[in-house]
Amino acid sequence: MDLYRRVRLACHAQGMSQREAARIFGVSRATISKILQYAEPPGYRRSAPVRRPKLDGLPDAAEICGCNGVCKGTIVAAINEKGLTSLDEVRLHTKASASCGSCRPEIKRLVMEAVQEDAA
Repeated sequence: MDLYRRVRLACHAQGMSQREAARIFGVSRATISKILQYAEPPGYRRSAPVRRPKLDGLPDAAEICGCNGVCKGTIVAAINEKGLTSLDEVRLHTKASASCGSCRPEIKRLVMEAVQEDAA
């Protein structure tokens, strides 16, 4: 934000060229042009919603934990039948993620989805 203010002051009030401002402030001329175009930083705006992994589209037979051979259906059934609410609980009941742990993100997502469905 401080850079934004200093660039605008140098170019608008002091008459510095965009090329010289780019050189002095160490940013590209395109960045200087964007800074001068807006009174305040416009911020980041997503053009589309964040895409999530498509675990819903996976069949129940899809293997989530390859080390221990645990499939999605087994994990979802354990979550629903036993009311599991954490990765550790799923690990205790199904052995999923008990070895290498590379399947943790998928399991966490399955747990979060189940908890959100119960809350709704």
